[in-house]
Amino acid sequence: MKIRLFFTVVFALIAVVAKGDDKSKSLLDALTAKITSYKSYKVDFVASMQDEFSRIPGSFLVCGDKYFMDINGTEVYSDGKVKQTFNVLDNEVVIENIDIENDKDLLANPSRFFKQNYNDFNHTYKGTAVVGGRTVEVVELKPKESGTGFVYIDISIDPVTKLPVQVSSKMEGITALVDIRINKITPNVDVSPSMFTFDKDAYKDVEIIDFR
Repeated sequence: MKIRLFFTVVFALIAVVAKGDDKSKSLLDALTAKITSYKSYKVDFVASMQDEFSRIPGSFLVCGDKYFMDINGTEVYSDGKVKQTFNVLDNEVVIENIDIENDKDLLANPSRFFKQNYNDFNHTYKGTAVVGGRTVEVVELKPKESGTGFVYIDISIDPVTKLPVQVSSKMEGITALVDIRINKITPNVDVSPSMFTFDKDAYKDVEIIDFR
C-alpha cells in the first residue's frame, strides 16, 4: 500500500512539473510574439537592488536589434553590433562590440532579451504573484550552462497583455536580487537611425575609448 502511494505521489509530481514546463513555454512564446509584433517600442522602468540602490529610473528604446538606453547619467547607443556607452558626467564614451552570445541581462542587451533563444535556459512556471498591485505569472529561467553570471532570472508576465511587468535577476556571487520594474511599454514609437548612434560632434572634447 505504501509503495503504491509512493508511486502515485511521484507520478503526480511529474505531471505537475510537465504542466509547469508547458505553461512556462506558453508564457514565453506569447511574450516573444507580442514584443516582436512591434516595429519599435519604448520601455520605462525603475531598477533596484537591496542595500545598494533603489528605484533608479531609466528607459530604453528598441527598434529591431538597435537600441538607446538612458539610466542614471549614462546613455547607451547600439546599432545591434557595436555598443557606445556615454558617461555624461565624465564626458567619456566607451565603444565595444556586442557579445550577442553571452549578454543575457535585460540592461546589457535590451533589444534581444525578450526575443532571445530561451532554449539556452531551463524554464519553470512558478505560479502567480502580485507585483505593484497587479497579479502576474512568473517564469523562472535557469541557465543550462555555468559561467553565464546568473543563478536564475524571474520574468513576471501580465497574463492579459502578455507583456513583462518585472525582471528579477539573481547573479552569481551576489546575495541580493536586481529588480527591473517595468512601468510602461509604448509600442510603435517614431524612431530614426540617428537615435542609435552616439554623435561625438555634439560633445566638445569628449574622450573616446575604443575597445574594438
